[in-house]
Amino acid sequence: QFGSKSAGFLDGIAGEALFNNPQGMAKISDFLYVADTGNHAIRRIHLLSGEVYTVIGDGRVGTLSKRSYSDPAIAQPNSPWGLAYHDGSLYITMAGFNQVWRWQLGLNHLAPWIGSGQRGICDGLPEQAQFAQPSGIATSEFAIYIADSESSAVRSVRMPDALIATLVGKTTGEFGDVDGVNYAARLQRPLDIAYDDKHGILWICDTYNNKLKYFRFADNQVKSLDVVGLECPGGICWHNNILWVANTN
Repeated sequence: QFGSKSAGFLDGIAGEALFNNPQGMAKISDFLYVADTGNHAIRRIHLLSGEVYTVIGDGRVGTLSKRSYSDPAIAQPNSPWGLAYHDGSLYITMAGFNQVWRWQLGLNHLAPWIGSGQRGICDGLPEQAQFAQPSGIATSEFAIYIADSESSAVRSVRMPDALIATLVGKTTGEFGDVDGVNYAARLQRPLDIAYDDKHGILWICDTYNNKLKYFRFADNQVKSLDVVGLECPGGICWHNNILWVANTN
C-alpha cells in the first residue's frame, strides 16, 4: 500500500515513499503513524490522500539525553519500534534508548517518558526504571503494557502516575520457555503484545520460543497457546474478537 521494494528515506504519495524496516503502527483518525525503525523516524500517512510524510526524525540516529522537544520534527530517535495511542498521546518504544517516549499530540510536545536509558530490569518511578530494548506496546484503560524484548519480560505502566512493574520476567540474562505463575514463568525475547479486554489477558508473541502465550490478570498465570507452524512470530493484534499474528520467519 505504501512504500516500494527499495529501502530508503523519502516522503511522497503511496508507492513513491521509501521506508527502512518499518515496525509498529498506530491509527489515529485518518492518519496512520509508522515507526520507521531503520530510518530512526516516525512517519505519518494520510489515509485519504495516501501522502507519506515524516513527523519525527531526520534519518540520523540520536544520542541519549533528557531533552524535550516543542518541535518533534527536530528530534533524533534511536530505533523507534512500537506505537500505541492513549488519551491524546502517542507512546513510542525507543528500543535503541531503552526508553518509552511520549508525544502529546495536542501540545505537539515530545519527550522521554519512562526509562533512565540504562539497560536492565528495574521497576518503580519513571526516571529510575530500566528497560532492555522495549519493542511491542499495548494499552488498556488504566495501563500501558510493554514487551521488553532483551530482558524476556513483560512490563506494565500504571496510568496516570506511570509507576512501572514487571508482570513476567526476572533479569536481563534469564530466559526460557516455562508456563505457570508470573514470577516463575519464562519467555524468550518477546517482540509484541496485545491487550484483550474480553478475556482479561495479554497476548504475547514469545518470539524466540516460536510460540504464542498469554498472561491472565485474574490469577497471574502465563499459558502457551496450542498453535502449530509458528516461526519467530513478531507482531500481534487483537481486533473484533480475532487475534492477528505476523508469523515473521
